[in-house]
Amino acid sequence: VVGAGGELGDSARTTSPGIDLGAAGTLLVDVDGVGAAGRVAVGGHVDFGGTLDTVTSFVPTYGTTFPIATYGSGSGTFDRLGTTGTQYEATYGPTQLTIAVLKASGVTLAADPPGPTVSGQPVTFTATVAAVPPDTGTPTGSVELFDTGLSLGTAPLDASGHATFVVDDLLVGTRHLSAEYLGAPTFGHATSSTVDRVVQKTSTTVALTSTPNPSLAAEEVTFTATVGIVAPGSGTPTGDVVFKEGAVVLGTVPVGASGRAELVLSTLHVGSHDVIAAYSGDSRRGVATSPAVVHTVTGVAVSSSTSVS
Repeated sequence: VVGAGGELGDSARTTSPGIDLGAAGTLLVDVDGVGAAGRVAVGGHVDFGGTLDTVTSFVPTYGTTFPIATYGSGSGTFDRLGTTGTQYEATYGPTQLTIAVLKASGVTLAADPPGPTVSGQPVTFTATVAAVPPDTGTPTGSVELFDTGLSLGTAPLDASGHATFVVDDLLVGTRHLSAEYLGAPTFGHATSSTVDRVVQKTSTTVALTSTPNPSLAAEEVTFTATVGIVAPGSGTPTGDVVFKEGAVVLGTVPVGASGRAELVLSTLHVGSHDVIAAYSGDSRRGVATSPAVVHTVTGVAVSSSTSVS
């Protein structure tokens, strides 16, 4: 019990190698999470090498009671508590602080395919979590994947200690991926080394058509540019398409949700017109230009009300 009716909240973690409650301290040992039935009271001076230091800067005082989960029997011997780097899980309840001594875990992160990829290309990241010797067992729980500090989500560990993520929306550039094991009742948190991933803009294509072709002078002509994504990239292109005849810009049209941009003209003069469509690209997709389409205007449109002699 902390103080007289004192209440504590939140949770904390420490990697302190030990705890020193002093001569007046009392420990309640919860052996491997058995609960009240497995608790053993240990009194007197218990020195594990240092004072408890949590991220909330809570420092226990003499007379504080700590239910502590540890490995081993209920004899009051505390295996591993004096080991440098031992991780503790501290949980604050309304009237007590419970500290679990956690097994050490390690995380490795691998990517498939291993080399540079393009935007929209699916990449499979596999996090493998295992006990660090001399600890044994298979960790359970979940892993969270991060891209340059931004969470990409969590995935559960399977029976072999693997968590799998399939990601196809990494931003273009050099990304820094890491995996954090979120811990379990008997295993501590762990973070993998950073895996760098180069993501390039995906290649695109542009197909251009004109309708009707040939057309009559002053008749409306629709130029349609369709922007395609080259595999293994994916996604919907954004940005603009510029329609040009030589150096003359005929018009600029944003790409729609269908990947098409349409320009309607009725001002083309009689003759042949070599028209191209140039896609400007966006943050994830590269630029592309269509092959030229030769559009022919063959004469003057005749109104239905005009008589011809």
